[in-house]
Amino acid sequence: MCQRNVKVFISHNKTDKISSRLLAIALVEQGIGVWFDEWEIRPGDSIIGGLEVGLSDSDVFMLIWSAHANASKWVGTEIRAYLTRRVGDDSLRIIPILLDATPLPTLVSEY
Repeated sequence: MCQRNVKVFISHNKTDKISSRLLAIALVEQGIGVWFDEWEIRPGDSIIGGLEVGLSDSDVFMLIWSAHANASKWVGTEIRAYLTRRVGDDSLRIIPILLDATPLPTLVSEY
């Protein structure tokens, strides 16, 4: 089943990289566009610039959530940036994937 030009941004902590990569591969195999940091940001590239492009070009924010993600400043920054976009565009989707029992942030828990 091929999705309509959907682009998924996968937010994760580096400790959860293997699970995140497997999910990214599975989505691509289903014909879904994916923004995944190790595929999009090359050595020497601006990390912030890469994240900005990924977040602004995506219409689905897939949050790989764990105790590691909860402790990550980068993941927190990505969540806040996407929620800011979501306030102005309710067609954007947030899909949390729970890797452990760590409670989701309040503003994400409704998803």
